[in-house]
Amino acid sequence: MSTKADLPNCLSMLKPSQIQGEFQCIYCGKVFQKQNALRIHLGTCKKRALRRDFEFKGFTFHVYMNPRRDVYLPLKEFAQNCQDEPKLFLGALDYLKCAGWVTKYLALKDDG
Repeated sequence: MSTKADLPNCLSMLKPSQIQGEFQCIYCGKVFQKQNALRIHLGTCKKRALRRDFEFKGFTFHVYMNPRRDVYLPLKEFAQNCQDEPKLFLGALDYLKCAGWVTKYLALKDDG
């Protein structure tokens, strides 16, 4: 049993070589030996898909994608720039789906 003197005051005081065990992705269940490998995996995990909604005139796009800032922010900016042309946004979603960044998307026509 460890005593209070053995434990660091902060987890950041631990060296990576001191951390032992396996790290499991809570989304897909894949197991990694190092925490850094898990962090790298989370950036491309296909099951870590959160819904992001984009509103256009007459359409709503529900996009399921990994919440990476380097993909989401340009897509959000592109959606703001092409508000009058949802077909351009649909083309961008098709490209991102082929590239593996978007898992699934739904385009719904608004009633009204």
